[in-house]
Amino acid sequence: MRTTCSLLCLVAASVALAGDITWTNFGPGGGGWIQSLACDPRDPDLLYLGCDVGGFYLSRDSGQTWTIRNNGLADYFVECLAVHPQNSQILLLGTEGGIYKSTDQGLTWHEKRAGFPEPARYRYSAPIGALCFDPTRRDTLYAGIGRPRFGKDGAGAIYRSNDCGETWQLATPPGTLPDKCIVSDLEMPADGSYILAATDAGLFRS
Repeated sequence: MRTTCSLLCLVAASVALAGDITWTNFGPGGGGWIQSLACDPRDPDLLYLGCDVGGFYLSRDSGQTWTIRNNGLADYFVECLAVHPQNSQILLLGTEGGIYKSTDQGLTWHEKRAGFPEPARYRYSAPIGALCFDPTRRDTLYAGIGRPRFGKDGAGAIYRSNDCGETWQLATPPGTLPDKCIVSDLEMPADGSYILAATDAGLFRS
């Protein structure tokens, strides 16, 4: 009986604590989706955010206030973002139009298309659905192709850069991933021993 009473008290306490959790809408938004969010690995108060119509935002006070930093950014649909694990001045954005890189924490952006298919006239030739740094090789990162929000423009393709996003090479030979699958997320463990790709055709590991 005493054990049962103790369990009931624990359950009641858990429910009470859960009831105290609240969420407050603050920061940018109101005119578009918030597509991506990242915390700086070295500064817990420094946040980065990407919108689908607003571009890139930065906060230095844990999200209380935000600054828009879109200088040089030609595509404001930011699907994903990646922060360099050792140097938070270096940021990369994945947009529907391709990849943009900043070396000054978003004050200026530069498009990086070397190695991707040439721009197409009436469609996106290399929309970026996911970005991921290799935690053990500081200048190596991966980019997955596709438009996850709209469920289209997948190519069954992941690209790799060994020079911190300056140039890119296809990392998935034909047939490695299902044809036209959309890559929506890429993750690696701390030891860099494998990479996981979340797609609309399932989860893949290399």
